[in-house]
Amino acid sequence: MFVIELIYRASLADIDASMASHVKFLNKHYAAGTFLVSGRKIPREGGIIVAVGESRQQIEAIVKTIQADTQDAVAAMEKSTVGVVEGTKLSDAAGQALTEIQKVSRDLADLISRISAQTQMQSTSVTDVTRGMQGILKITEETTEGTKQTNVSIGQLTKLAAELRSSVAGFKV
Repeated sequence: MFVIELIYRASLADIDASMASHVKFLNKHYAAGTFLVSGRKIPREGGIIVAVGESRQQIEAIVKTIQADTQDAVAAMEKSTVGVVEGTKLSDAAGQALTEIQKVSRDLADLISRISAQTQMQSTSVTDVTRGMQGILKITEETTEGTKQTNVSIGQLTKLAAELRSSVAGFKV
C-alpha cells in the first residue's frame, strides 16, 4: 500500500480549471483497483491518494502520468491565457481603429455637406449669369436688327439723295 501526497504548485483557479480531467484520472484508477481512497488536504494545498500496486515503480509511473497530465493542462491554460490577452489586444486595436474610422467618416460627411452647399451657391450664380447672358443676347439681337434697319434706311436715303440731285441738276439758280 502506498500513500501519495499531492502538493499544488499552480493557482487554485488553474487547479479548478483542470479538475474535470483530474477526476477522470482518479475514476480510471479507482475502476482499475489501483486507488482505494483520495481527498483534498485542508487547507487546500494539495491532496492525498491511498493506492495499491505491485511495486513502487508502478505507482511512480502513475504519479508521473498525473504530473505530465497536470503540466499539459497548465501549459494549455497558459497558452489559452496568452491567446485571450492577444485577442484582447486585437479587440482594443480594432476598437481604436473603428473610433478613428468613425471620426474620419464624420469629417468626410461634414466636408461633403460643405461641398454641397458651395455647389448650390455656384449653381445659383450660374443661373444668374445665364439669365444675364440671355438678356445681353436679346439686346444684341435687337441692336443687330436696328443696325440692319438703319442700313436699309441709309440705302434708301442714298437713293433719294441721288434722285434729288438728278432732279435739281436741271435747275439753275
